[in-house]
Amino acid sequence: MNPYSQLPNIYDAALSRRNWVTALDQVAEGTFAKGVMLFAINQSGIDYAVQTSNSLYANREDDIQKYVEKFSHYDEQAISHLLASQPHIPILDTDMWPDLEILRSREDIVFTREALGIFRRVSFNLSNSPEFNAGIILQYDSAEESAQPEDIENAMALMPHMTKVLEINRFFSQLRQKYDAVLSVLDHVDVGICVTSEYGDILICNERAKQILVDEDGIWRDRSGKIHFSNDKTHIAVSDHILKCSKTAAGKNGTTEYTALAPRRSGRDSYLVEVSPLRDGDGEFEKNLSGAMILIIDPESAPENSPKPLAKIYGLTDAETQIAGFLLQGKTTGQIAEIRNTSPDTVKNQCKAIYAKTGVTSRAQLIRTMVALSPPII
Repeated sequence: MNPYSQLPNIYDAALSRRNWVTALDQVAEGTFAKGVMLFAINQSGIDYAVQTSNSLYANREDDIQKYVEKFSHYDEQAISHLLASQPHIPILDTDMWPDLEILRSREDIVFTREALGIFRRVSFNLSNSPEFNAGIILQYDSAEESAQPEDIENAMALMPHMTKVLEINRFFSQLRQKYDAVLSVLDHVDVGICVTSEYGDILICNERAKQILVDEDGIWRDRSGKIHFSNDKTHIAVSDHILKCSKTAAGKNGTTEYTALAPRRSGRDSYLVEVSPLRDGDGEFEKNLSGAMILIIDPESAPENSPKPLAKIYGLTDAETQIAGFLLQGKTTGQIAEIRNTSPDTVKNQCKAIYAKTGVTSRAQLIRTMVALSPPII
C-alpha cells in the first residue's frame, strides 16, 4: 500500500477541527493499526491542546474513563520515554518493557485486550521543539504478536506529515478560537500568507502578503497571477516545492515543507519563505483544494511579539531576552549596541548565544520560531 494515498484526508485536519477522527482512521488504514491515539500540548505561547483518537474509541467513554482511573500511571513512564526520543523514530512497547510475557499479563494490557481488542503498540514523538509536546500511539490487534516491518515503514513515512498537520493546526488555532474561521480571516495574521495552486497561481493572500507583493522587492505577482521571485535560483526551487507540496496534499508525493531565503532587490535582509502542503478541509475557500501555503516573513518589518516565550522555553538570560526583543523589532546589531551602550562585538556574541540556544542561524529564523510560539494575530 502507498501510504501517501492517505495524505489528503490527513491534511484535511490541518485547518479543520472536525476532521481529526477521519485523519487518524487514515493513519490506522495506512499502518494497519486498529487504534490510534494522538496528543499535543503547547508548553508556552498560545493555548493549544489536542487529545483525540480514531473511530475505534467512538462511544467508548466508559472504557476510556475506567482505563484512565485505574491504569494511566503506566502511560506516564511511556510518555516520558516517548517525548525524550528523536522525532519520527518508532518506539516499540518492548523498548520500554522488554519481557513480552510480563507485558502480556500486565493489568492494563489485559484490560485493553479484553475491552478493545488491542495489544502491541508503536509510538512516535511528533515534535522536535521544546515548547511543544506531541506524540502518536499506534495500537495493533490483539491477534497480532507484533507490528509488521512494512507497517512500521509506512508509519515512518506518515509521521513527518502528522507533525506538519499539527504545526499548521496549531498556527491557526487562535484564529479558529477567535473567529471560528481560518482562510476568511487571514488578514488578522501579521505575517505574509499566500495560498497557491500547484502551479504557483495565487488564489488568496492576506493584506501583509499583498503589501510585500506590491513592493516588488524580490517577490511579486506576475502578469499571469503567479508568485515570482527575482532570484532565479530561489524562484526555481520555490516553484518546484509548491508543486511538490501541492501533490503531497493530493496524496501523490511525500514532501512536507521547504524553507528558503528570498534575496531582495533593495539589498535589505532577505525574506524567509516557507512552503507547506495545504488542504481546505472545511471548504472555506475552495472545495477539495490541494495546494500550498506560503509563509513570508520580513525580518525588517517583524510582527510585534514579546520575547518572553522564547526566554522561558530556551532559557535566555535577561540580557539575551532584551536583545532578542530588539531583534524581533528588526533592529540591527549596531542599533542594539547603541541602545544598550555597549560594543557591536558584544552584541554579536550575544546574538550568537541566542541563536545557539534557540537552534536558529538568522534573525529571520528567530522570528519564524517566535511566530510558531505565538502567532501574531492583530
